Amino acid sequence: MLALRSSALEKQSAVAETTDSLYFRRMRTLGRLIISAVLAFLVSLIVAGLFLPVYGIFEGGPYNCLKDGIAVCIAGIPLSALIYGPLFSIAGVLIGTPVFMAIFAMRD
Repeated sequence: MLALRSSALEKQSAVAETTDSLYFRRMRTLGRLIISAVLAFLVSLIVAGLFLPVYGIFEGGPYNCLKDGIAVCIAGIPLSALIYGPLFSIAGVLIGTPVFMAIFAMRD
């Protein structure tokens, strides 16, 4: 009788460990997903802010850092973020989140 109880307890503890392990993995994956989405959003905003100044270097245009100096380049960053921010944020999160998730998965 005692052997049956200890066997049942061992099975229950094995099931509990499996359940805890699955819960821990899901929470770790959810945490990585949230961090990846936030990183992708921040990177896309940085890229959106730097788009007009970098584009101006290659194409000329009104925000040319090489011709007008750093002050014009810095003044173009908020305007660029406002104009291109929504587009770059949507595309950046959709593309960047899986990329960051893959990077985090390779670390393990």
